[in-house]
Amino acid sequence: MADSPPDVNEARQALQEIARDNARAAEVIDHFLTLYRKKEPLSTAVDLNALCRQIAKLLEHEVSRQQARLVLRLDPQLPAVRGDPVQLQQALINLTLNALDALSAADADREATIRTAANNGEVEVSVSDTGTGFTPDAQKRLFEPFFSTKTHGIGMGLTIVRSIVERHHGVLRAENLSAGGALFTVTLPGGRVHAPPATEMSAGDE
Repeated sequence: MADSPPDVNEARQALQEIARDNARAAEVIDHFLTLYRKKEPLSTAVDLNALCRQIAKLLEHEVSRQQARLVLRLDPQLPAVRGDPVQLQQALINLTLNALDALSAADADREATIRTAANNGEVEVSVSDTGTGFTPDAQKRLFEPFFSTKTHGIGMGLTIVRSIVERHHGVLRAENLSAGGALFTVTLPGGRVHAPPATEMSAGDE
């Protein structure tokens, strides 16, 4: 707006984005209040492939800031799951942010990968990174409330993720990769509805 003449269209677009972000923040807060009040989560058909694409878009800035690459490897025959899309998205965002944060210690190949797969009637979403992985002590305590490997972490992220996953009748697992880095896998009951075809892409691809 300080330009002469001011760019009204750009200002309008910025305000629209702020309004959308505010609406999403309110929605996330509302769904987390539901989580902490122990109410049953919303149950609707959720396309996890679409959710992963949204996450890649939302985290483009963080990927760029970490000078990293976020790769999506999405199963084209992935069944939908039943659940709360906002809670599931927040759980996967937390896992992806952790993966990107782990890349800050990587020297060269900074890559995080979100993968979806159907397996014997269940749906798996995994988030991996090429960081340094967990120490044996950290791996034992990953899901303890208030335990964090981050300098300024409060230690509630993974606790919240596991709570969301379990409320969706799923399981959250964590392990070190033999080639280095960490792998988190969310396993959820699959539905009958299939998501549309998907292909491999990187953050920033249109």
